[in-house]
Amino acid sequence: MRYPRAPGKVPRVSTESRQTFVLEVDPGSKPISGRLTGENRDPVEFGGWLGLATALEDLLEGSHASSSQADRRGDIGTGSDKEKNR
Repeated sequence: MRYPRAPGKVPRVSTESRQTFVLEVDPGSKPISGRLTGENRDPVEFGGWLGLATALEDLLEGSHASSSQADRRGDIGTGSDKEKNR
């Protein structure tokens, strides 16, 4: 059973396992796009809000982007390979 929180109260979070990330956002991009870098990890490029969430999840899990994960992040370049080959 969930108990309602008192207004203005934030649940206590352990700081023992926190990680630091650097978020770089391309100004004016629609949808949001940029790069997320974790401690001692390669940067992960993302496109869209779901792409940002996926990039964060990838870094938290310590995984490297696979092609399916890159597809979920969206195309943030000048065009996808399919478009370039038209």
